[in-house]
Amino acid sequence: MPTATPQTYELKCTILDIEPPIWRSVRVPGDLTLSGLHTVLQTLFSWDDAHLHGFIVKDVEYGPLDEDFEGDDDDIQDDSDVTLDSLELTAGAKFHYTYDFGDNWEVDIVVEKIEEATEELLDPVCLAGERAAPPEDVGGIPGYENLVAVMKKKRHPQRRELIEWLGYEFDPEEFDIDEINEELSFDEDGPLVMLPWIARAQERAAIAEADATAPDATEEELRALFAAVAKYREAKPWVALPDDMNCAIANPETGEIGYCAVLGNFGELEGLMVYRSELGYDSLWYTKGLGSGEPLDLFISQDCIGVTFGSRDELSDEEHAQIKSLGLKFRGQTAWPAVRAFDPGFVPRRLNGAETRYFTVCLEQIVEFAKELKATPDMEIPLDPEEPLPLRVLRDGVWVTDVHEPALSLVEMPEILPNSEVLEAFEALPLTGGSLELDFWPLPGMPLADANGKLVVPIIVMGADPVANVPLGMQTTAFVDLLPAVISLIEKILRDVGMRPQHLIVRREELGELLLPLGARLDFDIEVTDVLPTIMEIQAGLLQHIMEADLEEE
Repeated sequence: MPTATPQTYELKCTILDIEPPIWRSVRVPGDLTLSGLHTVLQTLFSWDDAHLHGFIVKDVEYGPLDEDFEGDDDDIQDDSDVTLDSLELTAGAKFHYTYDFGDNWEVDIVVEKIEEATEELLDPVCLAGERAAPPEDVGGIPGYENLVAVMKKKRHPQRRELIEWLGYEFDPEEFDIDEINEELSFDEDGPLVMLPWIARAQERAAIAEADATAPDATEEELRALFAAVAKYREAKPWVALPDDMNCAIANPETGEIGYCAVLGNFGELEGLMVYRSELGYDSLWYTKGLGSGEPLDLFISQDCIGVTFGSRDELSDEEHAQIKSLGLKFRGQTAWPAVRAFDPGFVPRRLNGAETRYFTVCLEQIVEFAKELKATPDMEIPLDPEEPLPLRVLRDGVWVTDVHEPALSLVEMPEILPNSEVLEAFEALPLTGGSLELDFWPLPGMPLADANGKLVVPIIVMGADPVANVPLGMQTTAFVDLLPAVISLIEKILRDVGMRPQHLIVRREELGELLLPLGARLDFDIEVTDVLPTIMEIQAGLLQHIMEADLEEE
């Protein structure tokens, strides 16, 4: 029988087949499930929970019971239904954890100590450890060993490629126990998480409105801008600078910091994006993490000013008219500059006067920085958030390179729930074993005017039944109203169906985090997955319909 008194367990977790060993010692509460221990292990080893996992305890297999799990479900117990206390473990007992059945990270777990729980010991705490864990998708033990060997040699031909792939410079000896415990801790007021644009939508919208109504650029300022654009393209700074965040540039008028991302190193889209201030910095790292999986999200999350080079057909009529009015000509299929400001949730617009002056400075200074970098081969650009960056700043009339330490924002999770009367009505609904898919995506080709007449990108919010393969509800909303729209749609679906789902399945981690309070009140689990079959099929059909309609208009 499970012990009646909650216990705490000190566990030593060691990744097998790596020398010197990579290990963590952690104290966890006995009422923690194996599924919860999986989450703790992901934090201890800085993994992303992007793959399947499993446990073996006393010759019994435990794992997540879903259709993607490899194995016979009859032989596997649900790891979310069993706690450490219920396993009746003793000091000295061993069990086994496997993560990512491709890279196949095997972790031996030894129970070093069992004590009666006290109030102070209910949260997981990392006690000790050594060395950095292998990064996600590095290629198992052989890939990890190659990574370590390459990182040791500053001039290894693979080194820069691996750093760009990882997004940071891997140090196999690094171990930050304070950072791990910060991630393991639970704040009574709710977790602090990075929400690059959702949680601060109103703040961003106010800034965008002010920028859009600021005085336009003068003809002299526009000529200076396009002259800098031409020199930037001629200099090709992307040859010296990687496709990523390269340096920061201080606005000589305001002191505001802009974070620069040079485009073109991979031989595709050429240009420059400058993400301004703390909000822009958050946006840069959010959009950087999107990759090719969420390209449409750029339209609602990107917060920057920039230029890209393409064909004449890629310019709007207004952009072409502006270039023509200045008497400028550009020759070549990819020579036409599209200079735009991207405000999260809004249709891209032209730069105002202040933005034009600052972006002109950025174009000029990136060219100078590329020259400096080329002349200083030992200078390295960090590819990890919150690492010090080279900073170009104007001092006493001279541009110099200094150092700047940026920081990603941590904001308290907003709690958005239906009113108490609605919640009580929903709590009375029967709880089924069913699931509800929930997601949102933008429709950049169908702009709408907001209350002030400014064009916004409409966002579709949809819920669907993955078993019946049918949509259950859909709403169109604007960027700033996304969270209330999500709650409103869930309310409508519950009223229409007359039941509560057992599982709410989302594709976005931030959306799952935001819905945790609602899940706790209505007693449903929230699952984050890469694929929502029903919604993604409907989304693909809708986007195809829009494309066909656009072709007919042309």
